[in-house]
Amino acid sequence: MAEHPVRDANGDTQYLNDDEIKKFLDDLDHNDDGYIDYNEVEQKLDAAHDELTPVTAAHHVTKRDHDSENDHIRHAFLRSMMGSEEQRIPRDEFAKRVKEWKIPSLEQAKKEEKQEKQYMKSVTVWRRIRAYWAVHGPEICFLALVIGMQLAFGIWQLVKYQTTPAYRAAFGWGVVMAKTCAGALYPTFFFLILSMSRYFSTFMRKSYYVSRFFNWDLSQEFHIRISCVAILLATLHALGHLTGSFVSGSDPNNETEVAYLLGDDMVPRPYIEYVRSVPGVTGITALGCFYLLCILSIPQVRKWNYEVFQLGHLLMFPIIGLMMAHGTAHLLQWPMFGYFLAFPTLLVVVERVVRVVLGFHRIKATMKCLDDDTVEITAIIPSERLWRYKAGQYIFLQVPEISIWQWHPFTVSVCIGNKMQVHIKT
Repeated sequence: MAEHPVRDANGDTQYLNDDEIKKFLDDLDHNDDGYIDYNEVEQKLDAAHDELTPVTAAHHVTKRDHDSENDHIRHAFLRSMMGSEEQRIPRDEFAKRVKEWKIPSLEQAKKEEKQEKQYMKSVTVWRRIRAYWAVHGPEICFLALVIGMQLAFGIWQLVKYQTTPAYRAAFGWGVVMAKTCAGALYPTFFFLILSMSRYFSTFMRKSYYVSRFFNWDLSQEFHIRISCVAILLATLHALGHLTGSFVSGSDPNNETEVAYLLGDDMVPRPYIEYVRSVPGVTGITALGCFYLLCILSIPQVRKWNYEVFQLGHLLMFPIIGLMMAHGTAHLLQWPMFGYFLAFPTLLVVVERVVRVVLGFHRIKATMKCLDDDTVEITAIIPSERLWRYKAGQYIFLQVPEISIWQWHPFTVSVCIGNKMQVHIKT
């Protein structure tokens, strides 16, 4: 019997002792007949498998079948473990077989775990803080940068409109609230749209120092959270105008103050005219599209129909266009939102256009069934492709027979020269 691979450098690994083996056999021998039945071992392995297997969600496709071929392999494996072709073997004989497996003792593992906990209790608080900061410090710095920019632009707008009496005299508290939220929205939407670009994240992954400050594996979580912040700020911005500045600006008592800021041709101006203006129409429409996008992005919709979830995200493009046009009327200040949206929007648009174009430039691939659950897809990448693939990276796979608009990400398993393979477990 070969040595167990779990062994430390000093070779002092403790294996299962007699008491542990006895407990194990007692757990297997339910009827206490002094024999270990083959079916008892099989049931115990199935129970251990169910305990170790993660809980699957309702939308996951799981297969738990035992066809004849799988059962044959399964039985051959269990027979090799038991070391006998008999349906049942005596406890003493099976105990000797378990000893030959040289399984590390759980008592040793528990002892080492206890020693580790005692050691962690002895570590000083300052050392724990240093260790935590060494691991999570750069990511905290990045989040601090995002929050700091939101606060900086928000406070800038707050101070500007709060300390200028003319704005508050004409449009009341609503303009202060709306413009403060608008200031915080500038960097929020910059990072929100930037997190949608896969090209940008793939390029940034190549930099060790950039990846230290941002965990690209959590980019989806960051995208979801900053989207929640964006919808909150956008809602508060709209409420500030609809229930505050529009009401004060349409008040006949404030016509002199409004004329001082916007010009004599802007008074009298009823409430509905503010709503029908370019900022009003574009803002309300963009907010409505944003709410619709959020509704189509909730987990229930995503599980129900993933295509609806994907199509809903196309609303981001009219939302971006509406937000760029939102401040073009120059009512309170020169339009600056478009400058924050330009760079990330360009990345996303170029990425989507390239993906659509590549969708019509098809690469033929061959599919091979390795077993009942696994298929192998092999493709030869043309030399005119700019990107060189490496094992561990991911690709977007399109199956025209299913849909020319669906792209599914899969990890590259093998990449030798221009030959690439993807293994998919169904």
